[in-house]
Amino acid sequence: MTGDTQSCAEPATDAGLVTIEHGRLSWRHPLVRSAVYHGASAADRGAAHRAVAVGLPEGGPGWAWHRAAAADGPDEQVAAALERVAADGSRRAGFATAARAAEQAAGLSVRRQDAARRRLAAADAAWLAGDTGRAERLLDEALADADQDELRSRVLHLRGHTEYAVGHARRAAELLVAAAASLAPDDPDAAADALAHAALARWWNADPDGMTAVAGRLRALAAAHPHLMPSADFYAGLAAMFAGDAGEGAALVERALTAVPPAGQSARDDPRSVQRLAGLGWLGRTSEGHDVGIRRMRTLRTQGALGMLPRLLRITASQDLDDDRWPEAVAEAAEALELCEELGQPAHRPEVLGILATVAAFRGDAVSCRADAKAALAAAERHGQRWARLIALRACGLLALGQGDLAAAASLFEQVVTVRLARGLRGPTVVSLPDLVEVLVRLGQRGEAASWAAEFERRVAEVVDPRAPALVARCRALVATGLEAGTAYRLALRHHQGEPDMFVVARTRLLYGEWLRRQGERRSARSEFGAALEIFEKYGAAPWAERARGELRASGAVLRSRPQTGLELTEAELRVALLAADGLTNREICGQLYLSSKTVEFHLGRIYRKLGVRGRTELARKLPGR
Repeated sequence: MTGDTQSCAEPATDAGLVTIEHGRLSWRHPLVRSAVYHGASAADRGAAHRAVAVGLPEGGPGWAWHRAAAADGPDEQVAAALERVAADGSRRAGFATAARAAEQAAGLSVRRQDAARRRLAAADAAWLAGDTGRAERLLDEALADADQDELRSRVLHLRGHTEYAVGHARRAAELLVAAAASLAPDDPDAAADALAHAALARWWNADPDGMTAVAGRLRALAAAHPHLMPSADFYAGLAAMFAGDAGEGAALVERALTAVPPAGQSARDDPRSVQRLAGLGWLGRTSEGHDVGIRRMRTLRTQGALGMLPRLLRITASQDLDDDRWPEAVAEAAEALELCEELGQPAHRPEVLGILATVAAFRGDAVSCRADAKAALAAAERHGQRWARLIALRACGLLALGQGDLAAAASLFEQVVTVRLARGLRGPTVVSLPDLVEVLVRLGQRGEAASWAAEFERRVAEVVDPRAPALVARCRALVATGLEAGTAYRLALRHHQGEPDMFVVARTRLLYGEWLRRQGERRSARSEFGAALEIFEKYGAAPWAERARGELRASGAVLRSRPQTGLELTEAELRVALLAADGLTNREICGQLYLSSKTVEFHLGRIYRKLGVRGRTELARKLPGR
């Protein structure tokens, strides 16, 4: 600070608003600085920004911001400098800053086409930062200014992504297919991305024929550009599975995953990509998918790509539910719901609400299950997501089964399994069949149960799912008579060995124990009931645990109560506990969940007290499903 400048500041120093030490000026409080700035006239603020810019390297970030703040009309030199700031911000994963810089650059552009191009860049950064509403507004403005077909196609491409996220899947597919047709000659990679997301949008709309057609366009594009073939194989495989040809579909998906390196190991890696994670889930390799999802999530959080988190959390929550990681599933689904609201991405709500309803059903929490299922059904209807609707209906069926309302359970499961949707994909239409078989047998409708057991065996003959052989054997056991049933139950338990879904194993043991008790083998029955009860209590599956206790009492066992573990944590505590159990430091947890260090310490203190543990190693052992 020069002598003249210091003398100009004397009134402010005399008033106690600022202090000057060693040539540096400091405000008494940030609010004072803000009040002085906004209380000044526009001309004075502009003059101040221009004065600051004079002392900064011309064309640099600081110079660009101050010159932009001082500009009173279009200025291409400043706009170009801000565009460089935006590009640098995107490379450094500073998407929010990049969006602001690119939007200001657009406002200072001389030519409409440059303004449109820069608004598209701003929208892309805003979308990745999670500001969906801002991205949509910028895309509308860019489309109004874009005169070139190629630029309009890029705008429509990104608009397809945003339409997908806000729940307009049909509109998204139409935009993406149109964008791909225009982009294909000059940018086949962008065209392939558009077609890939159009295929997913058709899936959300329960349109297997439409998905197959889009996948065919992608394969035709890949024929001319071989490096796109893994993506083409992947979506052609999903389309084939969706249409019922699971054998061919699974082979194509497997080939695609083998050809594509894991995220972070490719120069073409994109924060939007969840291809590997989703593919592992559809192949039934959910444990492997969990590891991929956790790594991907940490990368996105570090990058600040919040716009992709709801989608990723939805997928990982679904896979964690399949593998009995209920605390993880609940924490991820709850965070996804919060982000859907905050980021304006309601399309992911139906499925995550269905996941929460399913866990509540397992635990016997009727109030939460019904509330979440009702919300899921309404959201699925609003967004045309028939697939998510089935998840909610199955959750209601599981609740009724746990409560012993077998007639209601049968009606709900029949609604799920009779929908001719995604016969070749592992999902609610397939996994509800063993539930329906069990309910019908308990209702005495053995002939109908046998028909559905045969249907289940036909469906899973082509579905790639490591759980299928055990469930097929369990269904055979339920509808069989005499010693044939016992043989089938023992075969099911052999197939269950190494099974990550211990809740499914416990249900098989409970059914086997009931059969043994009816055969008069009370000691063997007690062994099965005890093993099932231990698992049910560990996971907090109250209705099934109570059923196992009743069977144990009936078989002459003396019971001791066992405390539940891990299920009494709040959702916020669960998130912290899961990261701590994975070995993350407090500082790393702060970065992942955007919490202060004091908040993390507070949560950890409560977690340790509730669970009776003293450190991260004990915590990892205490959490169910780990």
